[in-house]
Amino acid sequence: SDLLSFLKEELAGKTLNFISMSASANGITKAEALRKLANKAARYYERGSSLFRSSPDAWNAYRAFCVGYVGFHVLSVRYKLDQLDL
Repeated sequence: SDLLSFLKEELAGKTLNFISMSASANGITKAEALRKLANKAARYYERGSSLFRSSPDAWNAYRAFCVGYVGFHVLSVRYKLDQLDL
């Protein structure tokens, strides 16, 4: 959620979010903090994928959840991700 809601919060001028606070605490830019969190999310997705692949039902449920979770945020105008032309 921190990753997918950051644009909405940044456009609203909100700074009490994980990415802004992580950037400040680590002396890096918000873009760098966003990139680090995105990379971490990708690693966790890969880890989950490797754990669930041995069970087709679990793997399909995991993939469906991930696709639905990201899809919800991308399609919801609330999160303003449509402005990124994804």
